[in-house]
Amino acid sequence: MKKNILSLDSSNKSCSVALLIKKKIDYIFNKCKNNYEEKIFPMIKKIINRNKININNIKIVAYSNGPGSFSGIRISSSIAKSFFLNKKIKLFAISSLKIIAENFWKKYKKRNLIVLIKNKKNNFFYGKYYRKKNGIWIGKNTEKIVTLKKLIKKIIKIKNINISGKFEKLEIKKALKEIKFKKKIFFFKIKFPNAKYIIYIVQKILKNKIIRNDSSSFPKYLT
Repeated sequence: MKKNILSLDSSNKSCSVALLIKKKIDYIFNKCKNNYEEKIFPMIKKIINRNKININNIKIVAYSNGPGSFSGIRISSSIAKSFFLNKKIKLFAISSLKIIAENFWKKYKKRNLIVLIKNKKNNFFYGKYYRKKNGIWIGKNTEKIVTLKKLIKKIIKIKNINISGKFEKLEIKKALKEIKFKKKIFFFKIKFPNAKYIIYIVQKILKNKIIRNDSSSFPKYLT
């Protein structure tokens, strides 16, 4: 019997909820400012009701644990962990950068990727990701906050450059132009992570029988 998966994201000015049931993914997406809690609870209720599933039949809960909004990450993390504590449920905490990488893969089938999210201090949360043939993303250990100057230094060292995420393309292109960098870069801006891509990531983790313990995972906040 296939396990039902509920996934949540409220990490970057949006709320999304996705449900895998009977091999199909249903999802709801809404933009949010600071009203994450007000938005996400009705969304969870709606997706469960319209798929006529008993909440006790959800066996896996996955959520975005950042980087992103402090309040948004805290809310989705708390909701997911409340499921985990009260029921026999597997819990998965997935990086916002990895979610964006999966979205990029679904659209362009490119395995190498720089993922960026611009923060309020005009720096970038950066991750350099690679998708293995088994569908697993590698790059968690590369995640860090970088300045524009450090980002440019990283970009010029990479051969095939694909950049995706939440950022201003012109800012990066201008900085590269100033150092007369001429290598072609493929940009694909993704404004918001989406919970449906969390489900694709979790499916690959389960298929490859990767053992994880995310019950004590700590959120990654942007500062």
